[in-house]
Amino acid sequence: LYRIVQSLGKTRRPAKCQYTSAEIALVYFWAVVNDRCVDWACQRCNWPIHRRRLRLPNPSTMSRRLRQHDVITLITEIEVLVREWQKPSSERWIDGKPLSIGGSSQDVDAGYGRASRSMAKGYKLYAIADKNQGIVAFTVRPIQANEAGVAPTLIDQIEGPGTLVGDNAYDSNKLYEQAGSKRIQLIAPHRKNTKALGHIKHSRHRIRCRKLLQTKKGKRLLHERGGIERMFGQLTGMPSGLSPLPNFVRSLRRVTNWVRAKIILFNLWRHLRRTQN
Repeated sequence: LYRIVQSLGKTRRPAKCQYTSAEIALVYFWAVVNDRCVDWACQRCNWPIHRRRLRLPNPSTMSRRLRQHDVITLITEIEVLVREWQKPSSERWIDGKPLSIGGSSQDVDAGYGRASRSMAKGYKLYAIADKNQGIVAFTVRPIQANEAGVAPTLIDQIEGPGTLVGDNAYDSNKLYEQAGSKRIQLIAPHRKNTKALGHIKHSRHRIRCRKLLQTKKGKRLLHERGGIERMFGQLTGMPSGLSPLPNFVRSLRRVTNWVRAKIILFNLWRHLRRTQN
């Protein structure tokens, strides 16, 4: 990760800035890898001995630069580069994962909604996972955001052809049409209260999904949707993974940055495991 950051951002330095984009990103990633706050990463004593000669910005500089376009662009490019080390698969899955915080938190961006069999306060990670590339698209919203309402933002981030498998929350004509326009066949089981499509006009991609679910291939694709649950498990269980949000990661902007960095580490970890095997 250090080599990637240096190669992409070593020469980037906005006007009137003392530190390059790479130096800011490295300090932030060091905090994320160790599950510590940015203030901790700005202290020289918390770095390995062979890295203590690096120039370290102060916390206020970090806070300001992490909002600027150059650093955000660099971290996004790192995310794309690590993801594209693996060839994309034709099978993708879509789902959400709650990121709950303490109920007494004063975070004004956090919402209150349903988590795993309970109600909780916090955020939710909405993601599309590729069988080969790992997590390829994501967004973070307050926990009460509707999955079908967030899905268009995720579908815009991927390209076809292939399939996209989700649960019955994604069984919507609008989503079928959006995915179909990008040569992606959305596959979602019908909702429990919907025994038939009815007499209204439906998307041809939705009708195709109904027919596909009656075949062995369709049933297999639906069964393999559990792959995204396993990826979420690996994301939270790997070294330096996405553990419960620390108390210093609050507000939608900070949570999004934290989750993005964890996803970069996760996709890099998956790539290294594959190359070693």
